[in-house]
Amino acid sequence: MGRGGQNHVQRLSVLPLTGGSIRAASVSAAYLAAAQGELLGPAHLLRGVQQEWSKQGRLSFPTTEFEESFTEAAHDEPDKRI
Repeated sequence: MGRGGQNHVQRLSVLPLTGGSIRAASVSAAYLAAAQGELLGPAHLLRGVQQEWSKQGRLSFPTTEFEESFTEAAHDEPDKRI
């Protein structure tokens, strides 16, 4: 993962998730990106953390706070295919 990807993962650290949960969300995001034939990006990480959030039984993910941040980052990156 390049520096940009690390910055996106660091954004997840502000969520009330353990390091293991952030890792699991990152791995899920990597699989999502691979399934779409894309490089790992903020949209994949957002979806991965939403899945992890749901696994923990949390019903309301703070989407508005984090989706804007990840969406802005997604627009800054070109759509790259593997």
